[in-house]
Amino acid sequence: MNTTAYAPGIVGGRREDLRNVLTILEPEETPFTSMVRKGPAPKSTFIETLGDNLKKPTNKGSKEGTDTKRGGNKATSRQRFGTYIHRWMDDYGVSDVQQIISERGGQAAVDDEYGFAKAKTLREGKRSIEATNLGNQDHNGGDDVEMTTRGAMQWCNPSAQASNPVPSLFRTLPGAVISGVGNPAAFTEDQLNNALISLKGVYGGKRTYQIIGGNQVVNNIDHFSRTDTGGNTRYKVNEMADEHEITMMVSVFDSSFGRAEVQTSDFINIDTSGNPDPNSGLILNIELWHMDLFDALHAMDLPDLGGGPSGYAKVMWALLCDSPRGNGKITP
Repeated sequence: MNTTAYAPGIVGGRREDLRNVLTILEPEETPFTSMVRKGPAPKSTFIETLGDNLKKPTNKGSKEGTDTKRGGNKATSRQRFGTYIHRWMDDYGVSDVQQIISERGGQAAVDDEYGFAKAKTLREGKRSIEATNLGNQDHNGGDDVEMTTRGAMQWCNPSAQASNPVPSLFRTLPGAVISGVGNPAAFTEDQLNNALISLKGVYGGKRTYQIIGGNQVVNNIDHFSRTDTGGNTRYKVNEMADEHEITMMVSVFDSSFGRAEVQTSDFINIDTSGNPDPNSGLILNIELWHMDLFDALHAMDLPDLGGGPSGYAKVMWALLCDSPRGNGKITP
Protein backbone atom coordinates (compact mmCIF):
# COMPACT_ATOMS: atom_id res chain seq x y z
CA MET A 1 0.00 0.00 0.00
CA ASN A 2 1.36 3.39 -0.96
CA THR A 3 1.88 5.84 1.89
CA THR A 4 1.95 9.59 2.19
CA ALA A 5 3.76 12.02 4.43
CA TYR A 6 0.82 14.43 4.24
CA ALA A 7 -0.85 15.45 7.47
CA PRO A 8 -3.48 18.24 7.47
CA GLY A 9 -2.04 21.60 8.38
CA ILE A 10 1.43 20.25 9.18
CA VAL A 11 3.40 18.87 6.18
CA GLY A 12 2.92 18.23 2.50
CA GLY A 13 1.95 21.70 1.32
CA ARG A 14 -1.61 20.74 0.37
CA ARG A 15 -4.27 23.45 0.86
CA GLU A 16 -7.39 22.61 2.82
CA ASP A 17 -10.82 22.99 1.19
CA LEU A 18 -12.48 25.23 3.77
CA ARG A 19 -15.78 26.41 2.28
CA ASN A 20 -16.87 30.04 2.40
CA VAL A 21 -20.04 29.18 4.26
CA LEU A 22 -20.66 29.94 7.92
CA THR A 23 -23.86 28.36 9.23
CA ILE A 24 -25.66 29.48 12.38
CA LEU A 25 -28.77 27.48 13.23
CA GLU A 26 -30.35 28.90 16.36
CA PRO A 27 -33.93 29.98 17.20
CA GLU A 28 -34.51 33.60 16.25
CA GLU A 29 -38.30 33.95 16.07
CA THR A 30 -39.56 36.43 18.67
CA PRO A 31 -43.38 36.41 18.44
CA PHE A 32 -44.11 38.26 21.68
CA THR A 33 -41.68 41.13 21.09
CA SER A 34 -42.89 41.42 17.51
CA MET A 35 -46.58 41.56 18.49
CA VAL A 36 -46.51 43.70 21.61
CA ARG A 37 -47.08 47.41 21.09
CA LYS A 38 -44.24 49.79 21.78
CA GLY A 39 -45.21 52.33 24.42
CA PRO A 40 -43.89 55.82 25.13
CA ALA A 41 -40.30 56.28 26.24
CA PRO A 42 -40.02 56.09 30.05
CA LYS A 43 -38.98 59.26 31.86
CA SER A 44 -37.49 57.37 34.82
CA THR A 45 -36.37 53.88 35.84
CA PHE A 46 -39.69 52.88 37.45
CA ILE A 47 -42.73 52.97 35.19
CA GLU A 48 -46.25 52.79 36.62
CA THR A 49 -49.77 52.38 35.36
CA LEU A 50 -53.14 52.87 37.03
CA GLY A 51 -55.79 50.23 37.59
CA ASP A 52 -59.41 50.59 38.63
CA ASN A 53 -62.50 48.41 38.83
CA LEU A 54 -66.29 48.56 38.92
CA LYS A 55 -68.33 47.69 41.98
CA LYS A 56 -70.45 44.56 41.93
CA PRO A 57 -73.87 44.87 40.24
CA THR A 58 -76.95 44.92 42.42
CA ASN A 59 -80.58 43.99 41.99
CA LYS A 60 -81.75 46.26 44.80
CA GLY A 61 -84.03 49.17 44.11
CA SER A 62 -84.57 52.45 45.97
CA LYS A 63 -87.57 53.86 47.81
CA GLU A 64 -89.86 56.39 46.27
CA GLY A 65 -88.99 59.94 47.16
CA THR A 66 -85.55 59.25 48.61
CA ASP A 67 -82.92 61.91 47.98
CA THR A 68 -79.37 61.38 46.87
CA LYS A 69 -76.83 60.99 49.65
CA ARG A 70 -74.57 63.46 47.81
CA GLY A 71 -71.07 62.33 47.16
CA GLY A 72 -69.67 58.86 46.62
CA ASN A 73 -65.93 58.57 45.92
CA LYS A 74 -65.42 56.61 42.70
CA ALA A 75 -61.62 56.64 42.96
CA THR A 76 -61.24 54.51 46.08
CA SER A 77 -60.23 51.36 44.13
CA ARG A 78 -57.73 53.15 41.90
CA GLN A 79 -54.19 51.85 42.50
CA ARG A 80 -50.75 52.20 40.95
CA PHE A 81 -48.38 49.41 40.01
CA GLY A 82 -45.42 49.09 37.69
CA THR A 83 -41.96 47.77 36.95
CA TYR A 84 -38.34 48.81 36.55
CA ILE A 85 -36.50 49.09 33.26
CA HIS A 86 -34.22 46.29 32.06
CA ARG A 87 -30.64 46.99 31.00
CA TRP A 88 -28.94 44.53 28.63
CA MET A 89 -25.43 45.07 27.29
CA ASP A 90 -22.83 42.87 25.60
CA ASP A 91 -19.31 43.52 24.31
CA TYR A 92 -17.69 42.42 21.06
CA GLY A 93 -14.33 42.94 19.40
CA VAL A 94 -11.58 41.38 17.29
CA SER A 95 -7.82 41.66 17.35
CA ASP A 96 -6.01 43.97 14.94
CA VAL A 97 -4.37 40.99 13.23
CA GLN A 98 -7.57 39.02 12.77
CA GLN A 99 -9.42 42.02 11.33
CA ILE A 100 -6.69 42.64 8.72
CA ILE A 101 -6.66 38.95 7.78
CA SER A 102 -10.42 38.96 7.20
CA GLU A 103 -10.29 42.12 5.09
CA ARG A 104 -7.57 40.61 2.86
CA GLY A 105 -9.50 37.40 2.22
CA GLY A 106 -7.59 35.20 4.62
CA GLN A 107 -10.62 34.28 6.70
CA ALA A 108 -13.15 31.80 5.32
CA ALA A 109 -16.75 33.02 4.98
CA VAL A 110 -16.11 36.37 6.70
CA ASP A 111 -14.56 39.39 4.96
CA ASP A 112 -15.16 41.75 7.91
CA GLU A 113 -14.69 40.00 11.23
CA TYR A 114 -15.59 43.09 13.24
CA GLY A 115 -18.76 43.74 11.26
CA PHE A 116 -19.77 40.11 11.71
CA ALA A 117 -19.22 40.34 15.48
CA LYS A 118 -21.39 43.47 15.68
CA ALA A 119 -24.25 41.94 13.67
CA LYS A 120 -24.10 38.71 15.68
CA THR A 121 -24.28 40.58 18.98
CA LEU A 122 -27.38 42.48 17.85
CA ARG A 123 -29.03 39.19 16.85
CA GLU A 124 -28.19 37.77 20.27
CA GLY A 125 -29.66 40.89 21.88
CA LYS A 126 -32.97 40.36 20.10
CA ARG A 127 -33.14 36.82 21.51
CA SER A 128 -32.37 38.07 25.01
CA ILE A 129 -35.13 40.67 24.79
CA GLU A 130 -37.67 37.97 23.97
CA ALA A 131 -36.39 35.66 26.72
CA THR A 132 -36.59 38.51 29.23
CA ASN A 133 -40.12 39.45 28.19
CA LEU A 134 -41.28 35.82 28.51
CA GLY A 135 -39.32 35.18 31.70
CA ASN A 136 -40.30 34.51 35.28
CA GLN A 137 -37.83 36.97 36.81
CA ASP A 138 -39.08 39.76 39.04
CA HIS A 139 -37.90 43.31 38.58
CA ASN A 140 -35.00 45.05 40.25
CA GLY A 141 -34.09 48.71 40.36
CA GLY A 142 -30.39 48.25 39.81
CA ASP A 143 -27.90 50.17 41.94
CA ASP A 144 -25.50 47.43 43.13
CA VAL A 145 -27.35 44.62 41.32
CA GLU A 146 -28.55 43.91 37.81
CA MET A 147 -31.36 46.05 36.42
CA THR A 148 -34.22 43.76 35.39
CA THR A 149 -37.81 44.23 34.32
CA ARG A 150 -40.64 41.94 35.39
CA GLY A 151 -41.18 39.06 32.94
CA ALA A 152 -44.62 38.08 31.66
CA MET A 153 -44.60 34.80 33.63
CA GLN A 154 -44.06 36.82 36.81
CA TRP A 155 -46.60 39.49 35.86
CA CYS A 156 -49.22 36.72 35.58
CA ASN A 157 -48.72 35.56 39.15
CA PRO A 158 -51.94 35.12 41.18
CA SER A 159 -50.01 35.74 44.41
CA ALA A 160 -48.12 38.86 45.42
CA GLN A 161 -44.67 39.44 43.96
CA ALA A 162 -41.78 40.00 46.34
CA SER A 163 -41.11 43.58 45.26
CA ASN A 164 -43.70 46.25 44.44
CA PRO A 165 -46.45 43.61 44.07
CA VAL A 166 -49.43 43.99 41.79
CA PRO A 167 -52.43 44.92 44.00
CA SER A 168 -54.79 42.01 44.65
CA LEU A 169 -57.61 43.60 42.60
CA PHE A 170 -55.51 43.40 39.45
CA ARG A 171 -53.64 40.11 39.81
CA THR A 172 -54.16 37.14 37.51
CA LEU A 173 -57.05 35.02 38.75
CA PRO A 174 -56.11 31.57 40.13
CA GLY A 175 -58.72 30.07 37.81
CA ALA A 176 -56.81 31.43 34.80
CA VAL A 177 -53.65 29.54 35.82
CA ILE A 178 -53.22 25.94 34.63
CA SER A 179 -50.61 24.31 36.87
CA GLY A 180 -48.99 20.88 37.10
CA VAL A 181 -48.44 20.57 33.34
CA GLY A 182 -45.99 17.79 32.59
CA ASN A 183 -45.84 16.94 36.29
CA PRO A 184 -46.91 14.30 35.65
CA ALA A 185 -49.63 14.70 33.00
CA ALA A 186 -50.34 16.82 29.95
CA PHE A 187 -53.04 19.41 30.37
CA THR A 188 -56.40 19.00 28.68
CA GLU A 189 -58.79 21.07 26.60
CA ASP A 190 -61.16 21.19 29.57
CA GLN A 191 -58.46 22.86 31.65
CA LEU A 192 -57.83 25.42 28.92
CA ASN A 193 -61.54 26.05 28.50
CA ASN A 194 -61.92 26.51 32.26
CA ALA A 195 -59.16 29.12 32.16
CA LEU A 196 -61.04 30.91 29.38
CA ILE A 197 -64.23 30.74 31.48
CA SER A 198 -62.33 32.43 34.31
CA LEU A 199 -61.11 35.15 31.95
CA LYS A 200 -64.61 35.64 30.55
CA GLY A 201 -65.63 36.61 34.09
CA VAL A 202 -63.06 39.42 33.91
CA TYR A 203 -64.29 40.85 30.63
CA GLY A 204 -67.94 39.86 30.71
CA GLY A 205 -67.65 38.33 27.25
CA LYS A 206 -65.57 36.32 24.83
CA ARG A 207 -62.14 37.72 23.89
CA THR A 208 -59.23 36.74 21.64
CA TYR A 209 -55.97 35.68 23.30
CA GLN A 210 -52.49 34.71 22.20
CA ILE A 211 -51.15 31.46 23.63
CA ILE A 212 -47.35 31.50 23.54
CA GLY A 213 -46.16 28.15 24.80
CA GLY A 214 -43.24 25.79 25.05
CA ASN A 215 -43.06 22.79 22.74
CA GLN A 216 -44.88 20.38 25.04
CA VAL A 217 -47.67 22.85 25.77
CA VAL A 218 -48.35 23.34 22.07
CA ASN A 219 -47.99 19.60 21.46
CA ASN A 220 -50.76 19.05 24.02
CA ILE A 221 -52.99 21.51 22.20
CA ASP A 222 -52.27 19.83 18.86
CA HIS A 223 -53.75 16.64 20.33
CA PHE A 224 -56.89 18.31 21.71
CA SER A 225 -60.13 16.59 20.64
CA ARG A 226 -58.36 13.75 18.87
CA THR A 227 -57.93 11.77 22.07
CA ASP A 228 -59.39 11.88 25.56
CA THR A 229 -57.30 12.01 28.75
CA GLY A 230 -56.97 8.22 28.67
CA GLY A 231 -55.49 8.28 25.18
CA ASN A 232 -58.63 6.86 23.54
CA THR A 233 -59.52 8.12 20.09
CA ARG A 234 -62.45 10.55 20.07
CA TYR A 235 -62.62 11.17 16.35
CA LYS A 236 -60.52 10.62 13.23
CA VAL A 237 -59.17 13.25 10.88
CA ASN A 238 -59.42 12.30 7.21
CA GLU A 239 -56.87 13.83 4.86
CA MET A 240 -57.09 14.07 1.07
CA ALA A 241 -54.99 11.21 -0.30
CA ASP A 242 -53.79 13.22 -3.31
CA GLU A 243 -52.25 15.91 -1.06
CA HIS A 244 -49.96 13.50 0.80
CA GLU A 245 -50.18 15.66 3.88
CA ILE A 246 -51.00 14.87 7.50
CA THR A 247 -52.16 17.82 9.57
CA MET A 248 -51.37 17.69 13.28
CA MET A 249 -51.74 21.32 14.23
CA VAL A 250 -54.24 23.38 16.19
CA SER A 251 -53.50 27.00 15.33
CA VAL A 252 -56.72 28.31 16.94
CA PHE A 253 -58.61 27.00 19.96
CA ASP A 254 -62.12 28.46 19.82
CA SER A 255 -64.83 27.91 22.41
CA SER A 256 -67.87 29.79 23.70
CA PHE A 257 -65.67 31.54 26.26
CA GLY A 258 -62.64 32.62 24.28
CA ARG A 259 -60.58 32.30 21.15
CA ALA A 260 -56.90 31.48 21.54
CA GLU A 261 -54.36 31.72 18.73
CA VAL A 262 -51.49 29.31 19.40
CA GLN A 263 -47.79 29.55 18.65
CA THR A 264 -44.61 28.02 20.04
CA SER A 265 -41.71 29.77 21.71
CA ASP A 266 -38.09 28.74 22.22
CA PHE A 267 -37.55 31.50 24.76
CA ILE A 268 -40.32 31.07 27.33
CA ASN A 269 -39.46 30.79 31.03
CA ILE A 270 -35.76 30.10 30.41
CA ASP A 271 -33.58 28.59 33.13
CA THR A 272 -30.18 29.85 34.25
CA SER A 273 -28.58 28.10 31.26
CA GLY A 274 -30.89 29.86 28.80
CA ASN A 275 -33.01 26.78 28.03
CA PRO A 276 -36.78 27.24 27.62
CA ASP A 277 -39.36 25.34 29.66
CA PRO A 278 -41.42 23.14 27.30
CA ASN A 279 -44.24 22.92 29.88
CA SER A 280 -44.74 26.68 30.35
CA GLY A 281 -47.10 28.97 28.47
CA LEU A 282 -48.94 32.29 28.57
CA ILE A 283 -52.55 33.12 27.73
CA LEU A 284 -52.30 36.77 26.78
CA ASN A 285 -54.60 39.59 25.83
CA ILE A 286 -51.85 41.26 23.84
CA GLU A 287 -53.61 44.64 23.98
CA LEU A 288 -52.82 44.86 27.70
CA TRP A 289 -49.05 44.67 27.18
CA HIS A 290 -46.49 47.18 26.00
CA MET A 291 -42.72 47.54 25.79
CA ASP A 292 -41.59 51.02 26.76
CA LEU A 293 -38.17 51.63 25.20
CA PHE A 294 -35.85 53.68 27.40
CA ASP A 295 -32.93 53.21 24.99
CA ALA A 296 -33.51 51.27 21.75
CA LEU A 297 -31.28 48.35 20.77
CA HIS A 298 -28.13 49.76 19.19
CA ALA A 299 -24.43 49.14 18.69
CA MET A 300 -21.64 51.57 19.54
CA ASP A 301 -18.06 51.51 18.19
CA LEU A 302 -15.29 52.28 20.68
CA PRO A 303 -11.93 53.91 19.93
CA ASP A 304 -9.30 51.48 18.70
CA LEU A 305 -6.33 51.90 21.07
CA GLY A 306 -4.11 49.63 19.01
CA GLY A 307 -5.27 46.14 19.84
CA GLY A 308 -8.13 46.07 17.33
CA PRO A 309 -11.68 47.38 16.92
CA SER A 310 -14.26 46.80 19.64
CA GLY A 311 -17.69 47.98 20.66
CA TYR A 312 -20.82 47.14 22.58
CA ALA A 313 -24.54 46.63 22.03
CA LYS A 314 -27.12 47.85 24.51
CA VAL A 315 -30.85 48.16 25.03
CA MET A 316 -33.02 49.36 27.92
CA TRP A 317 -36.76 48.88 28.19
CA ALA A 318 -39.61 48.07 30.56
CA LEU A 319 -42.27 45.42 30.01
CA LEU A 320 -45.54 46.73 31.41
CA CYS A 321 -48.91 45.00 31.78
CA ASP A 322 -51.87 47.32 32.23
CA SER A 323 -53.83 44.59 34.02
CA PRO A 324 -52.48 41.09 34.74
CA ARG A 325 -56.06 40.17 35.71
CA GLY A 326 -56.92 39.88 32.04
CA ASN A 327 -54.33 37.17 31.31
CA GLY A 328 -53.53 33.59 32.26
CA LYS A 329 -50.63 31.19 32.20
CA ILE A 330 -49.63 27.52 32.06
CA THR A 331 -47.01 26.20 34.47
CA PRO A 332 -45.30 22.90 35.33
